[in-house]
Amino acid sequence: MAPKLESQGVVYKDSGKPKDIFAIFHDRGATCVRLRVFVQPNGKGGVVNDTAYTIALGKRVKAAGLLFSLDFHYSDTWADPGQQRTPAAWRDLSLPQLVDQTRDYTADTLKAFKDAGVTPDVVQIGNEITHGLLWPMGALTTKGVSEDVAFDRVAELLKADVDGIHRALGNDTSTKIMIHIDGADATNTVKWFFDHITARHVPFNMIGLSYYPTWGSNLSHVKATLEMAAKAYGKPIVIAETAYPFADSPALTGRKKSFNWPLTPNGQKQYLEDLIQLVRETPGGLGAGVLYWYPESVPPKTSSEPMWNGGNEAMFDQDGNALPAFDVFRDATAAP
Repeated sequence: MAPKLESQGVVYKDSGKPKDIFAIFHDRGATCVRLRVFVQPNGKGGVVNDTAYTIALGKRVKAAGLLFSLDFHYSDTWADPGQQRTPAAWRDLSLPQLVDQTRDYTADTLKAFKDAGVTPDVVQIGNEITHGLLWPMGALTTKGVSEDVAFDRVAELLKADVDGIHRALGNDTSTKIMIHIDGADATNTVKWFFDHITARHVPFNMIGLSYYPTWGSNLSHVKATLEMAAKAYGKPIVIAETAYPFADSPALTGRKKSFNWPLTPNGQKQYLEDLIQLVRETPGGLGAGVLYWYPESVPPKTSSEPMWNGGNEAMFDQDGNALPAFDVFRDATAAP
């Protein structure tokens, strides 16, 4: 969202001085930026990331010396565990047609990134696809469809997306393929999903999991999940989304499930320190990283559009100043 927020007057600062947001990320020790892409976004709110917008943003990421992770939502709007809406232009396709369409879209989109000189370092084939993707065809919980048939469909769609990556970037590409679900604290759910995916031989390199204390349980459950996944699948694991408030907000009322740290800038920092240390302790050295969701969400003073949780889960304060949580990335990348 950074370009849209900047166009509405948001200025990002480090130590009180205006600075390019990606330079702040880099200079404060972050190493990777994750960008989403929608199929035909409507441009409202945060649904702005079409291919052209995201290519321009990717160029800024690469220019700052950062790794680039591209998150395909395979939807015209937000895709998450509660919604995986098939793009409007694809809704009437049969399963074979949808397989071909998602393969072609993945290939064409990645070719555009490659041609622009911003080949992603990591590609996510779907966003939080715990219950499938491209609903209803790729849903994992459909009345009258057995679990095995549902997973067969999802595996076919994911394999098509992998084929699209290789068509655009070559079979020997160094770009890593991530499969991302939520529930980093839900060990049984993660096992259920990835047991089915690996049994169907879907090729991928990395596991992505989401964890938010807003909805999730405590870190001991995340630790159990990481230990299970590392031993069962032997692949690098990333907490692909997380966030924690630096201040309270009316939007958080009734949603503080596991807020075990103060709702202060230092509390946010301590949360990230604890999560990163836990990931670092993943067996086999397979804890590959932590990505913070929506760090740029500073509310513009020239817009009345609501911000996620009032902007209080950003890594910048309401005036755009970098918060102490940034020190965690510097410390983490400096650690052995």
